[in-house]
Amino acid sequence: MWAPDARVVKLFNHVYAEVLSSPETLAHGVTIFVCGDDSAARQCVCELAQRVNLDPIEVGARSIARYLEPLAM
Repeated sequence: MWAPDARVVKLFNHVYAEVLSSPETLAHGVTIFVCGDDSAARQCVCELAQRVNLDPIEVGARSIARYLEPLAM
């Protein structure tokens, strides 16, 4: 393993750039899903997301990350 102490959280890569770059869309809030194995890391990225008017929803462990991209389509 390259970074054994890394805390990995999936947050932004299942939301399209058009959504994240649109002030009109962000003004209404955008739901975004968060997953990862470390609850403190998930909470940290949730707070970051809320600062840019995203509505983060924690959906569980990192093992479900692969299901978020098809869901976003």
